[in-house]
Amino acid sequence: MRKLLQKLAIILLAVSCVMGASACDGFGGGGNGGGYQPVDVALDPNTEAHLIAVVDVDSFEKKLLEDAAKGFQTHFPNVSIEVIQNGDVISYIRSGDQVDIMSVIGENVSFFASQGVLTELDPYLEAQEFDTSKYFPSMMDLGKDTVSKKQYMMPRDYSRIVLFYNKDLFDRLNVSYPVDTEESPWTWEAFLAKCEEIKTAMAAGGADYKNYVPVEGSMSYDILNWGIVSSYGVDCLLKDDFTLVDKGSPTYANWQKGMTAARDLIKSGYSLDSDNYSPSHFQTGVAAMAFGVAPAMQGFNLGQINYDVISFPAIGNTPKAPSGTSGYAIANGSGNKNIAWAFLNYLMSEEGQTVLTTGTGLVPVLTALAEDKNAAWRGMKNGKGNDINIDALLSYSERDVIADWFGNLPALARSPYKGFYNNFLKLVCDGKKSFEQGYTLLAQNIDQIKRDYPEYFV
Repeated sequence: MRKLLQKLAIILLAVSCVMGASACDGFGGGGNGGGYQPVDVALDPNTEAHLIAVVDVDSFEKKLLEDAAKGFQTHFPNVSIEVIQNGDVISYIRSGDQVDIMSVIGENVSFFASQGVLTELDPYLEAQEFDTSKYFPSMMDLGKDTVSKKQYMMPRDYSRIVLFYNKDLFDRLNVSYPVDTEESPWTWEAFLAKCEEIKTAMAAGGADYKNYVPVEGSMSYDILNWGIVSSYGVDCLLKDDFTLVDKGSPTYANWQKGMTAARDLIKSGYSLDSDNYSPSHFQTGVAAMAFGVAPAMQGFNLGQINYDVISFPAIGNTPKAPSGTSGYAIANGSGNKNIAWAFLNYLMSEEGQTVLTTGTGLVPVLTALAEDKNAAWRGMKNGKGNDINIDALLSYSERDVIADWFGNLPALARSPYKGFYNNFLKLVCDGKKSFEQGYTLLAQNIDQIKRDYPEYFV
């Protein structure tokens, strides 16, 4: 009975991690019934088709793709693209309705690919003679299956975590703005010193700053945490047999150092634990700084925050910057794969990237456009209409690190591993368990998964 209950608990946790996706297997999508379609990247501009694109339930995502569709239709006027919002795209596909294009976040690519939901894009890349070197490599990697390394998703933008700071709040506290120069590099130590300076100034302000916090940042947020941990030289948390790295190994020691750095940010009173953390503290003006990505600026602007931005603070000799994005894929059940690819190819073009990033708060994934000082997307302003340090959104791209802490772990095992790992992050970062205690629990959870579900590792 105990083992049965443990299995049920694992299944429920796995379901919660990928929006119910772990209950789905062996499906390829509904609609026109994909079947074999020879790759054709030289389509007649007069091609007629009606495409269905599914995005998350977010008005921004819907409008973004609809605007891009209008640009595409100047090249293919007889192709219509209907954008549908659905929070569970896998269930929508299973219902049998037509799906041609789907929005996919990077960390879900491998699972979706393993279930036969996505179309492999490498044949289209080859036929198109698509030059992937023109794009930020970290973002292109996010579109690949972690095991086969095949491309299944095309990233829409370049997204990495940076640090925003509220200039008006800094001024009120009489704290100088953070800088990143050759003489004063923006390091983790400089960041901690700035946090302490802000904390001290807030304490001196008394009741006026009672509910304020130096930095909005969830230390148990996996990719943010990984940016810290990987800076200590940790490449992967698993061994070749998909168990945790050995206790006492160099990787274990470095992992502990990274987790300690994350935990100390909360322990020192610079950030809040998961029970008190709110993603709206910066937008509402009660956090002096915030870890976030470029799209978060939409919310900051709504809050009329007079902010600026600086890169993720460099940690040690191998600094990393946590990065991630979403993008678009072709549903495996689509009967319009060639014209769907033409749309994805358009989105990756300079014209398509300009449409996606102008006035949207997104940074182009096309490197040349991102670095073009005169590009339209660089017209970003803060909530008070002031200029911001645009270059900080893409500087040090060589430091990018993506969600690869599980290495080439098979897709079916990723959901339960992720659930147990996120629980570990909360327990340790919030100070409810020591690193050693959290490690022991995580190792036990992983060992149980391997014993009870060997089919996940085939």
